[in-house]
Amino acid sequence: MMDEQSITDVAIEEALAMRRIGSEVAVMPREARQKSTSGVYHVMLRGANRQEIFHDDEDRMKFLNCLKKYKGIAKFNLYAWCLMDNHVHLLLKEGEEELATTMKRIGVSYVSFYNWKYCTTGHLFQDRFKSECVETGKRDRGTGTMSR
Repeated sequence: MMDEQSITDVAIEEALAMRRIGSEVAVMPREARQKSTSGVYHVMLRGANRQEIFHDDEDRMKFLNCLKKYKGIAKFNLYAWCLMDNHVHLLLKEGEEELATTMKRIGVSYVSFYNWKYCTTGHLFQDRFKSECVETGKRDRGTGTMSR
């Protein structure tokens, strides 16, 4: 059950996501994803509600196989990856298709496997993937060197 403070917090978040136009309420569009001039991105995928997305090594290997498959199709460069129990970090350079298309392919492929294996349905990942541009000569805030 939600307390009064939680209800207020939800109302504030909803108000921030919407703008009143006359008597109608319009939902604000998402902020456009920043485009990297170098084509290199630090990509993050997190489990919905921070749930585990990898329960065992088979799950991790399946995700890596999805990366390998779509690396061949999309021709992106994968420089580094880190698979945690409830999220993923990737350092990659866009290939022959946009980053969003590539990440959709990888996500849909892995989620199909996950939902089949664990007899579940619905979303596995929280929101859309996050990405930060990695530009030449600039340090990414808080991360310093991404890989060695």
